[in-house]
Amino acid sequence: MTNRWIWCLPITLLGACAAGGAGGAGSAGQLVTLQTAASDPQGLMEVDNGAFFDWVASRPGSWVRTKQVQEQAGSRTETTGVTRLLERTASRVVVQIGDSPGSTAAYPRTTWVPAKGRGPEPSSDVQEGDESLEVGGKTLPCHRMEYRFGYNGSTCTMKSWRSREVPGAVVKNEQVWTKNGVLERTMTTVVVEWHVEE
Repeated sequence: MTNRWIWCLPITLLGACAAGGAGGAGSAGQLVTLQTAASDPQGLMEVDNGAFFDWVASRPGSWVRTKQVQEQAGSRTETTGVTRLLERTASRVVVQIGDSPGSTAAYPRTTWVPAKGRGPEPSSDVQEGDESLEVGGKTLPCHRMEYRFGYNGSTCTMKSWRSREVPGAVVKNEQVWTKNGVLERTMTTVVVEWHVEE
């Protein structure tokens, strides 16, 4: 049985999220596919890849620019990045991630996001609601989701605001990572600009 895990994250952040407290802006995107179906990490299960379904709804050439602020161990890091859809098929999408001053990752780079992968067990306690956010000079009606999941001994409390008006669907994302009740890091990502290819 396949379980649907909706990753409410921009593609550029999936790697950092899955890395738990050990990740960072430089590692963002390294695990954009969750894990490939061929791998079998402990505690992960087969899931539909929410990032794929978010991007496959857009046309190639669409892009989104995001701003990310991360605070960890008393330091604050701010980066920007552009994710552009290059290709879409029934089994995967191909995106280019680039333009991220301040990151230690090599940019730009191209990666593919499969329709299925492996991820943590979906949370059964999801809080949802609707509200509008002002981003990029526009007010967007968004669907808000809040939930928790565990990974590598850490717990992530995540809030995400989503709108189909933005390529990739994620308008804003907030993460708070803790371990044994101690704050490890926080990360906030918000869309600042986007283009929808007609």
